[in-house]
Amino acid sequence: LGDAPGLASWRAAVVELEEGHEAKYLDQVEFEYMDFASSAGFQAFKREYPRECEVSEIGWALLARIVCHEILPPDVDKVIALDIGDVVVFDDVRKLWELFDDFDDHHILAAAYVDALHHVNGGAVLYDVRRMRERDFTALVLSAAKSALPQRSGDCIHDQSILNVLWTHWQEHGFSGLSPLMLLPCRWMVVPVAEWQMQWNTPGMWLPEVAQNLRYPGIISADHVEVYCPTALDLLSVWSFLTITTDFNRRVRRLVLDEASKPYRYCAPKTRHCCKCGERASLLHIPGDLKDWPFVTTFFGFHSPPWKVPPTAGLESALTRNFWLKNERFESEKEALIGQAEGLAETLDSQVCFSRQAKKCCLVRTKEIPGLDFNVHYQTVNLLDHAKLPLRVEFQTTAPYDGHVLIGMSGSDHVEIAVGVRNGEYSTVRWFSNGQVASLGGKQSSPMRGVLGDIVAAADGAVVAGKPSVHFVVTVDEEGRMEIEYADPKAQRIANWGMYLPGPLTEVLRAGPVQYYVGTPPEMTETWVVCVAAQD
Repeated sequence: LGDAPGLASWRAAVVELEEGHEAKYLDQVEFEYMDFASSAGFQAFKREYPRECEVSEIGWALLARIVCHEILPPDVDKVIALDIGDVVVFDDVRKLWELFDDFDDHHILAAAYVDALHHVNGGAVLYDVRRMRERDFTALVLSAAKSALPQRSGDCIHDQSILNVLWTHWQEHGFSGLSPLMLLPCRWMVVPVAEWQMQWNTPGMWLPEVAQNLRYPGIISADHVEVYCPTALDLLSVWSFLTITTDFNRRVRRLVLDEASKPYRYCAPKTRHCCKCGERASLLHIPGDLKDWPFVTTFFGFHSPPWKVPPTAGLESALTRNFWLKNERFESEKEALIGQAEGLAETLDSQVCFSRQAKKCCLVRTKEIPGLDFNVHYQTVNLLDHAKLPLRVEFQTTAPYDGHVLIGMSGSDHVEIAVGVRNGEYSTVRWFSNGQVASLGGKQSSPMRGVLGDIVAAADGAVVAGKPSVHFVVTVDEEGRMEIEYADPKAQRIANWGMYLPGPLTEVLRAGPVQYYVGTPPEMTETWVVCVAAQD
């Protein structure tokens, strides 16, 4: 399935392999070529697709798979759609075909949920083409695309995102009844992610010397890959850089032994669909940035067809890479990381720091510090990146009012930003220097709503630790110009205001290293996520 240039490339590849006399079984395979671009049914689908979408040629190629019933001949009742280039099938594909027998009456398609990526993956999908025709699946796809569009700020979805609307977010988008998507067994979509290492999805975050010698521990040999669940040693290694106290040692040990003893892992949300540890993979899929791991180049090199002229471009330049992590997946990945960090922070009663995208973040819980007689109790944020001007710091907090931030040098000058004071009505900036305090200004505005009987939903709708949260950003340029930006829920607009910091304070921040602190009144226990750009 492709457009004319793609099908021509495929034909040329088949001829090259046949002439090489090294490829097995090609004489037993019959290729039937479907040009989706010339299909009248697909052209009609394109005309109905949301007009706000600017879909590229590769985008249309991806969408063609999920409306394949509009393109395929009428005598085709069922198909398996597989990605090419980053998928290796180890098992008899007939066993995948036999999973059509597990479809219930409401099922139209099947795909696997990948817990480490927090989504249903489109790398291997079973389509019941007959049911797609009989049940007007095209209308359902269009409805899913249109319903998801407003939540994505104009970012148009493709086949994999539609799969996730049809399963993960089925009820959120107003669809009734049972989802038409059946989950495939884990062995038919193994993705080599060491999820206990929070930065595994971003190989660029690792030192090259370390990355060169790392590999997914579930790869037993070139032909044997397993669903790998972390051992106690794997989990303990995550904490090896910490100074361990006796009490902390006990908490870590209890957590590790509990996690490492589980025979099943990687469960799909709100289901009992989990992966069996040690199960042999029938299909391995290496999407997106995971292709940057050096072990992937070696692994795919072993399985590469015997080309007479090897491809000059590697998988890292594949046109579909940008579709692996679209905006909604960045958000779901962020929520999942925060959820993991919150769980660890609660279990260990300790701050948890992690990397996501190109940022370093720490999850901090502010609460009363016994014996401290101050109106605000601060916690140090362990972002030890030796930052100095210019600065950009993102804060997310569950505090419904009185959220306080200090930026500056330990024991020296600080600037304090207090948002949501006076029950969420006001925000203010103060300068602390040598025991003296000076007001630098304020604003009748806040990202908080305050408390009106109960805590109400935050402006941006984000949730941390099961509570509504708000988000605000503080930037300071090299000249000392500070800006504070957030969504003001009462004014229903984006607020952006600031001022020039005093010269002595600017010099302190320019020299660095800058430390961050967050705080709330002692009667409050709140969660904060603080992020800065990762340093090279």
